[in-house]
Amino acid sequence: MRLQPHQPREIPDNRVNLNVEVDLSACDRMPQRLVASFQDVERAGIQTSISEIVSYAGIHFEGASDTSDPQAPVRMAWNDLSAWEYRTWSEDNSRSRLFVSPPANDSVHNRGTELLATGVGLIAATRIYQSSLPVWHRTTGLAPFDYTAQSSLAGGKVAAEVRGRMDGHGWARAIEQSREKLTQASELNLVSAAAILYAPRQRPSRNETDVLIIDPALGGDGIDLFDMYRGVLQHYIPFFDRQAFEAASHAPIRAFVKRMRELVASSDTEFAEYLRSGDRLLRQLRPWLASFRYLDYEFRGTAWSGLTLPGNLIDEFDLELGIPRTGDYYWTLWSDVITSIQRGRLSDLVLMQVPFVHATIMDRVFVLLPDGIAIAWAARGRPLSSTMLDRLKR
Repeated sequence: MRLQPHQPREIPDNRVNLNVEVDLSACDRMPQRLVASFQDVERAGIQTSISEIVSYAGIHFEGASDTSDPQAPVRMAWNDLSAWEYRTWSEDNSRSRLFVSPPANDSVHNRGTELLATGVGLIAATRIYQSSLPVWHRTTGLAPFDYTAQSSLAGGKVAAEVRGRMDGHGWARAIEQSREKLTQASELNLVSAAAILYAPRQRPSRNETDVLIIDPALGGDGIDLFDMYRGVLQHYIPFFDRQAFEAASHAPIRAFVKRMRELVASSDTEFAEYLRSGDRLLRQLRPWLASFRYLDYEFRGTAWSGLTLPGNLIDEFDLELGIPRTGDYYWTLWSDVITSIQRGRLSDLVLMQVPFVHATIMDRVFVLLPDGIAIAWAARGRPLSSTMLDRLKR
């Protein structure tokens, strides 16, 4: 599966480079190919963009749920991210560095730090383990790590623990706490478990560490394909769960989520049959209420209201024209991903190639993540429509 839209025009001052430090001092049994990957990321840093960081954070942050409004955590995440200011700085035409201005409100400040760490942590985890975004899923309950995945590069199951510390305050304590958590990894049959610490900076600096990655070598029994594919289903469950509202029209979505959870918990025999032939119930259900098109691709999901975007996701010129930063939005998934889930073609999702895309024009914004989840946003007072992205700049 490959989604290849033309890359849109880049918003100025959006690209940033994060300085990475890797601590492998506790590693005595790590495969050389994995050591090389960690060292490559340390040497090159993480080249990304402000829009990519905030989009990963806003879409994949799992906050406290509000059963009366499944989109409440999503809106809170984006609203918190929108309360920050993001700027870039470079010296002597060197690589651009990111620095931020957090809001005065302590709770929004603290949540925003955690949100940004989620965004940076997911980007870092996919790169050091060379694993696609769909194979990573958020853990639940009292699990010791935030995210787990199966990694072909690592040769088995890996995990990531993500923490954020503004300006590196409390850095030493965060490292100590992370090391304590990493000691639990050997009990979970993990090949590797990385603690990814991110320090948003309020003052520009060329050499300070932004991301610290700590990784001890562990054990593990190699790749478990069933675990990988179950993890892919778990990755997408929160997307559908956010749309499974109590209204009668959402009943098919609730049934879709319920069946996905049953498949995750099914026996190996039943799961193998699903991977071979798909699932009859999933194919019968329509787990979306609205759709739109971007170029030649269809995205399906639900329309919601009241989402505030960070200014960096809206073209600065358009902001100067008075475009409001709050509006309505589609919360969607590429239709081919939904079809693959229905037909059990989860290997397609592991291997699919989807670039991060951020496109804008006036009062409309389109954001696409590599797992196929997309947001199409229109400023308040502008209608949502299936053709609203036809004139996006690219």
